[in-house]
Amino acid sequence: NDFLGKHQRLLNRDEFVEQVNEVKISSSNRDINDVIKRQLDFLQNTNSKNRHQFFLSDFQKNTSRILKQNCDTSSSMFLIPIVSEEVNNVFIDSVWFESPVQQFGTTQVLNVSINNASEKNLEAGTLKLLINQKQVSLNSFKLVAHSNDLVKFIFTIMDGVFNYGILKIDDYPVSFDDAFYFSFNSNHVISTLVINGVDEKTSRNFSSLFQNDSMFVYQENREDNIDYNLFSKKNLIILNGLKTISSGFIVEINKFITSGGTVILFPNLKADLTAYTSAFKSMLLPEIELVDTTRIDAQIIKSDQVFFQGVFEKLDENMDMPKVKSHIRFNRNKFNTGESVIILQNGESLLSCLNIGKGKVYLFSISSEESSSNFLKHALFVPTFIRIGALSLKPSPIYYKTAASEAIDITLDKNDKEKPLHIVQANSEFDMIPEQRIVNSKTTLFTQNQVSEAGHYTVNQGDKVVLGLGFNYDRKES
Repeated sequence: NDFLGKHQRLLNRDEFVEQVNEVKISSSNRDINDVIKRQLDFLQNTNSKNRHQFFLSDFQKNTSRILKQNCDTSSSMFLIPIVSEEVNNVFIDSVWFESPVQQFGTTQVLNVSINNASEKNLEAGTLKLLINQKQVSLNSFKLVAHSNDLVKFIFTIMDGVFNYGILKIDDYPVSFDDAFYFSFNSNHVISTLVINGVDEKTSRNFSSLFQNDSMFVYQENREDNIDYNLFSKKNLIILNGLKTISSGFIVEINKFITSGGTVILFPNLKADLTAYTSAFKSMLLPEIELVDTTRIDAQIIKSDQVFFQGVFEKLDENMDMPKVKSHIRFNRNKFNTGESVIILQNGESLLSCLNIGKGKVYLFSISSEESSSNFLKHALFVPTFIRIGALSLKPSPIYYKTAASEAIDITLDKNDKEKPLHIVQANSEFDMIPEQRIVNSKTTLFTQNQVSEAGHYTVNQGDKVVLGLGFNYDRKES
């Protein structure tokens, strides 16, 4: 399955026996059509008239659907099924967190999908969770034959920076898929830029919030002095009461959003709404109808809403909600209206979330000024903005496959060309310099099938660890 060049040659009988004795288990997973094509390419370049292909295999469905176009009338194909004794296999299929961000000190829910690929019911299975070589939890599970189920672990992250997890079950005799390796970063930093309008007086609300939270790196610009070079380095940009929105600004902010950035937009209700309407159209935001000066309260937030999951332990129907004195009424029938996060008592949105390209826009219908609403002084302000900040971080894969060409994205404070990035396996001699591609501040590493053993790895720059990785064998073989 490794498709090494040294195996692509004809052997005599003695050489063949010797090669068979040297065969090692491979982490590579090949479809039978890839094998057929490789053999035919070789046979067609030989002078031999006696062209036969022999396949000794258990012919699992997921790798053995032979395509007619890959057959060749000039070669004979012999399929020899190896019928094994009954083998019962229970394996860990996949793993994921419910939250997009794993932060030090937070409680996390880890989902583990387990499959029972056998004829027998499993009445008493056990699954262990280890984080940084310490067992943090043990769960039991039952699985009927040919079924799968979810096992959940709830734990608190007690270590900062890079964490290395292992999930383990005991399942004899097929054991290669009984351990599952993953890694996650618990020291995320949300790089935030607030762009204030020239007349805006609420910037202190944002600086007080973000500068006092170690999770955020905070910067400010004024709308008449914007540094567009900062955009590609930010996770979150807050547009706070801009008086004018130029065409050049629209181009740059659209580029930021569509490439995956998150924007929070507080409109300026005293500005020329004609200019805002034109800008909103270019940004694929809903059409502005008018400014409504009717006094109204915000509506109760639905407790089952995904945005606020985990933010409140309990929602009181009688809780005090933000009061609105003036807000923009949007035309719901034109352009993207998104999903309401907080609504007003008349059903209109106070805050809505719009998906644009790979990014998001959180659009307020109020301004940040107290003359429009008391939202920035309300208890809802802090958890809403912390939650938006957390969601602005794009979830990173917590594991990768061995023997595959995986693309690993990494953001570096500084890319030092004199210190190339290495992928290193813990407690082994494995050390490779992967192919690297740099776009803006993001570096992508390509493993090119060079990682063959399941386990934990690190990305190192000199003596510094810049990322933790977990690699697992492909579950197709399970």
